[in-house]
Amino acid sequence: KYESSEVLESKDVEKLHKKNEKKSFLKKHSLVFYFVFAYGLSWIIWIPVALITSLTAEPPEWLMLLVALGIYGASGAGFIMIYITEGKQGLKKLWLRIKGWRVGLKWYMGAIFAVPLVILGGVALYTLTGNSIGSFAPAQLPLLVLLAFQNILFGPLGEEFGWRGFALPKLQSRFSAFWSSVILGIMHTFWHLPLFFLGGVTFGTIEENGLITIPLFLSWVMIGTFVYTFALNNTKGSLIIAVLIHLMVNSDAIVFGVFPTLSESAQFQIMALAQIPGWIVVLLLILVFGPTNLSRKNKRFGYNMESQLE
Repeated sequence: KYESSEVLESKDVEKLHKKNEKKSFLKKHSLVFYFVFAYGLSWIIWIPVALITSLTAEPPEWLMLLVALGIYGASGAGFIMIYITEGKQGLKKLWLRIKGWRVGLKWYMGAIFAVPLVILGGVALYTLTGNSIGSFAPAQLPLLVLLAFQNILFGPLGEEFGWRGFALPKLQSRFSAFWSSVILGIMHTFWHLPLFFLGGVTFGTIEENGLITIPLFLSWVMIGTFVYTFALNNTKGSLIIAVLIHLMVNSDAIVFGVFPTLSESAQFQIMALAQIPGWIVVLLLILVFGPTNLSRKNKRFGYNMESQLE
């Protein structure tokens, strides 16, 4: 009996050792696994939908609900990796960031108005090149804002608990704010790859606008990623601010809604021109706050970050 219990104890120790080794491996390569899960969870839905859509003359409307569901692959992967690598304590830290709303009014103002102002910069450049923006309908604005906030489920909540909840802090624990933004911007862009055929991205589909869609969208996402990084590094990683910025990035309809006669071609050109003021903003942030931290306090938000949440 004594020998038998020793054997059982030895097996238990071996099992525990293997479990700890597996967890250690996942922690060491957590960023790789995050991106694999984020892409996998979304693409396993989007790719079949894209194939069905391409082979069907009139695809059923419910397929678009599946596309919306696929968006949650990014946040879902974030929750999975936080739980695997940090356990319940990691989820508690994430919750502190979700409810961390006391960041100052200026950050809310910036999150809400920065992107529309950049797009309006594109509108200004469009008119300076001799184009007309047509009629102006400001009375539509309250309704447009209300409709935009309904989109919080389709993008911001489905993505930000992953990209900014998990990936950005992990990247910044190893790289500068600049290189973390570059890496995350590229990974975030190409996560959308099936949507370049389905629709739902800022510059439309490849079928509509050609391959130029991809570099334009990459540039737009990269601009946004630097802005997210700057905001999070100065708000203790507030995910409310990240969700608001993402909401406004997806809400170009607010600006274009007050110019109801603008054609789709004109909107495409305006969004392309908006990259100019967008990159000017990014360049100013880098020059003023430095590429290492993009922060006033000379520190960036990264794991482990318990002290940054106090």
